[in-house]
Amino acid sequence: KIAVIFPLTGHTGAAMANNVKNALTMCADSLNKAGGINNQIIEMKFYDCRNADPKEGVSIARRLVAVDKPQIVISMISPVVINTNPIFEEQKILNLAVCQSSNLLVESTNYTLRTHISTNQTGHAIATSIVKDFGKKEVKVLYANTEFGQASLASFKQAADELGLVYSITSFEERDLSYRNYILK
Repeated sequence: KIAVIFPLTGHTGAAMANNVKNALTMCADSLNKAGGINNQIIEMKFYDCRNADPKEGVSIARRLVAVDKPQIVISMISPVVINTNPIFEEQKILNLAVCQSSNLLVESTNYTLRTHISTNQTGHAIATSIVKDFGKKEVKVLYANTEFGQASLASFKQAADELGLVYSITSFEERDLSYRNYILK
């Protein structure tokens, strides 16, 4: 049993969450068609923490540990991850934390795995690649004005400054779909 707590509606993370939901569903379907894992079918249930609301996430987490008792939880977006994580740690439920900032899980965890590289690594890798792989000395940066976007930007700026990369920055609000216009410009 896998429980998935994603912001499937609202403006914070819903587009990304639905894409990841589709990918998870495709993987589970593919594995189940091949007999599952160790001949057990994967049962995956999705829960909407609307707009990455930490209170909604906590409510879902409490229901899960009391009623559904999943073996694995996949949670997404920093506010939800940090507020639900203590519940899963206490219950010894494996929590795969997706898209949460590098500085949020400061306490030692035994049952939480981050499923992506940190924002510090992301920003540094992007700046380094722009200079070393693409040979560029100047770049325009467009980033989502979210906690994750700001943390990635801070890491990028630090690496860019060290590398002598000149940059200009434009932000967009995640719920504002006009970011496409910034890209086109």
